[in-house]
Amino acid sequence: MKNKNPLWGVLLLVSLFLFLSLFLTASSWAISRDLSIVEKRAEQGSVVDMYLYGRSLVLGDMGVRDVSKGIRYLEKAANKGYSPAILFLARIYEKGLGGVKRDYLRAFYWYRKGEKEGIVVARMKLRALEWSSNATRKDSVILFGVNLPYATRFIFRYVLQKTGAQPIRLEDNSFCDVFDSQKLISGTDRLQVCFDRAGRFVLLEYRYPPRKRGYEKILASMLSRLKKRYGDPKTITRYGKVDEYRWKKGPIDIYFWIEPRTDTAFLRYVCVSHYRQLLEYLKEHKKGRKDLPRLHFY
Repeated sequence: MKNKNPLWGVLLLVSLFLFLSLFLTASSWAISRDLSIVEKRAEQGSVVDMYLYGRSLVLGDMGVRDVSKGIRYLEKAANKGYSPAILFLARIYEKGLGGVKRDYLRAFYWYRKGEKEGIVVARMKLRALEWSSNATRKDSVILFGVNLPYATRFIFRYVLQKTGAQPIRLEDNSFCDVFDSQKLISGTDRLQVCFDRAGRFVLLEYRYPPRKRGYEKILASMLSRLKKRYGDPKTITRYGKVDEYRWKKGPIDIYFWIEPRTDTAFLRYVCVSHYRQLLEYLKEHKKGRKDLPRLHFY
């Protein structure tokens, strides 16, 4: 006759549970110990361990996740020129790994750094990312493949010089960079790009040289292209004549006007919030406007 005492089954389950608990505890201890060893080596300056420790913290594949700390270690390794760290940082921002918010300009920055270090993969990824439609937002204004409100001075200098524009003034102590675009960029002869003290985009101004066909034809051609891209403008009338055309696209205000006496056309993109913050800073610190143009907002 079989023993039907249920106590044996309970004892068996308890024994199995204790065995699994001990096994998992031992495994966790071993992983924790390995991770602490890697951290110690990273603190001692090993770029390989900086990368391994940072990657593990971002992905959480060794039981511990601390994304911000992991990125700090990855940046330490990347700034020492360690290729895997550079590429992994770029992928974090391109793909949103570890729950990090996608940031295509930061991805661009790290791929660009990788290209400078001679990493072939970084150069290929950079080309793919530069003009990718994935690096845009529906309410953004994209010029030169970058999202204006999130562009930086570093990015603009790089992409404008890639188009063939020649720098006239690139001074870090000035708010604005000036380029001779040599009619290579939409027929313009001059570009001015301004930034705030943190290097964030403030405004971009195109200057179109006078053309022989006259004011009306220039106006009609430019308005046709701008309306196709941004819709119908708001018009500013002075002395019974339309003097300026304006569009609003997300955080960007767009202005277009022509100087009648010279037939010179101007097109300006302004990130209003950044511009106002810069003006407040200048006023607070009693600094002049320097080379910043004066603007009137909606």
